[in-house]
Amino acid sequence: EQIEIIHASPPDYSFLVGQTIKSGEGVTHKLFTEGKAEGEGDEGGEAKEGEGDAEKEISDDPKNLFIEQVVREKKMKFFKVPRLGSYLAVRLSYNSCLSERAVELAIADKIECDHKREEQEAERKAMEEDAENDKNRDKDDDEEVKALEPIKEKDLLVTEEKYAVCIDTMGQDRTLTDEEIKFAIGLVKEYSKTWQQTEENELKKDIQNKIDSAKKDREYLDAELQNIQMDEEKYIEDMLLSRDDIETDEQRDKEAKVYKLEFSSSQLTGLTVEPELDEDEKEADDKKSKDSKPPTANKKDRGKEDAKSKKEKDAKDAKNKKPEKPEPKVVKPVKIDDGEGDEEQKPKRPSTPRLEESISRWRKEILALKSAKVVRFPKIFQSIFYLLGYKREDICEVNTNKLCWKKAKEFINDGFFMNLFRYNPVGPKDSEFKTYQKINFIEKLVADIDIDAVEAYSFTFAKLLSWVKLAIEVRREDVIKRILNTRRLKAEREAAIEQENERQKDRKAFFEEEKLKWDEEMEKQREAELAAKREREKELDNDDEDDDYADYDDDENQKQNEGEGDKHKEGEGDAEGEEDENKFDEAEVYERFDEEKPPIEIP
Repeated sequence: EQIEIIHASPPDYSFLVGQTIKSGEGVTHKLFTEGKAEGEGDEGGEAKEGEGDAEKEISDDPKNLFIEQVVREKKMKFFKVPRLGSYLAVRLSYNSCLSERAVELAIADKIECDHKREEQEAERKAMEEDAENDKNRDKDDDEEVKALEPIKEKDLLVTEEKYAVCIDTMGQDRTLTDEEIKFAIGLVKEYSKTWQQTEENELKKDIQNKIDSAKKDREYLDAELQNIQMDEEKYIEDMLLSRDDIETDEQRDKEAKVYKLEFSSSQLTGLTVEPELDEDEKEADDKKSKDSKPPTANKKDRGKEDAKSKKEKDAKDAKNKKPEKPEPKVVKPVKIDDGEGDEEQKPKRPSTPRLEESISRWRKEILALKSAKVVRFPKIFQSIFYLLGYKREDICEVNTNKLCWKKAKEFINDGFFMNLFRYNPVGPKDSEFKTYQKINFIEKLVADIDIDAVEAYSFTFAKLLSWVKLAIEVRREDVIKRILNTRRLKAEREAAIEQENERQKDRKAFFEEEKLKWDEEMEKQREAELAAKREREKELDNDDEDDDYADYDDDENQKQNEGEGDKHKEGEGDAEGEEDENKFDEAEVYERFDEEKPPIEIP
């Protein structure tokens, strides 16, 4: 066991809050041991040589420990530099009834006793009527009517709560006086009695309030349950009809759960979504509002007045004006996975949640829980807080996963209802989540809670439990769908990559085949040209020309030589053009292949 410091004053001592004293450290643990601690002297006793001042116990009710000089006590634990002074620790213990089990037993016992009292009252009235009608009744019969004993509730289930109230004069170089010590001990003793009695009184109030609330819930549900169910069915059906992308019954069932959760969120929070008007509709609405009011009231139309009239109005109503709550921000578009990949769906018009008084009953019931000192089934609220992203250290006892209702109920406010209303279980989440904020952990929190037992305790808690279980179910189905969709897309991508790799191999083979054909064709063409050239040369060699034409040939050769340069230049250009024509066209080959086998699109 260890002692945790939960409060310290004055402010200079605030560094102590959250510090712990482990078992075996310091002297304060001796308050919680039975009998006198080892080495503890009697009142006014002397310490043994070398052991420092004696530990004194001023009285045994409540148990306490007093050290005159802390710097002489070797076992003393210091969190900063030791200073001269004395130390007093007083045990504060009392029987606490603020536990879930105590509430459960007390409510059951109260209901049973109330039922017995009703039966007893009916029996008493019957006996009195019989006695009045019997003129010959004797005295014994009259005493029998009065002999009915009153029915009392059982004692509350309690557990011992143990604290230590510690006082010191360190830095003052003085010891606590007898009057200060007696005052502190007496004050702690009074605290113990007061706290115990206060808890019992508050718990009895909570129990009575819970029973009264349960009766109202039954009356409300008996009168409105059918209407609520009809409204829910109509809402779900209207939302499904507005969707044109639902093809199968399975998709319809899943989407119906999402809309059921939306309806439940609206019922619990009292919030609804009202689309904001576009500019044209705002102008038409302004004109309609002005036309429906007297001329003198036109400038007071719902925030449409100009700055001057608004200032005049504010000055006029300043005394009677109540502080207004800040308007909630416009709901941001959420990412919704439709099974074909992530797609951000944006509403045509932004929407702003607003409080609807006609459906705010459950909201008021939840807010009323803040007055309760302890509640049953705290894991219901704990799971909702985790699901909405609240941190464990803000709602649980220090270094535990046990909900601290005193801390948690402070978060039940407008922000809590807005977060619950805006919670969207569908689509990927960008935030990082702690282990306790994940679905598997939250599902385990509420897995063993019996819905019938919750309904017997509170319909408000039952509605919250139904909400969180439905939210978990929808979220889990969405996660599974997205995992399967991711696997499918991955498989499709891998198949597409494989197909494209095969196509690239075929493309390369096609290119090489076409290149080989072209090379063979060019080789045949060159051989044909070479053969033709040889044939021409052969004809020239065999041609026997007359000598009469010799001079003529010389003149022709001279002319031919004179024009050789020009012919050579023209030949170069023809050779270059012929070379371009004979060049292999790679782009054209690839283009022909891609037309027959287009590239595979990789998702």
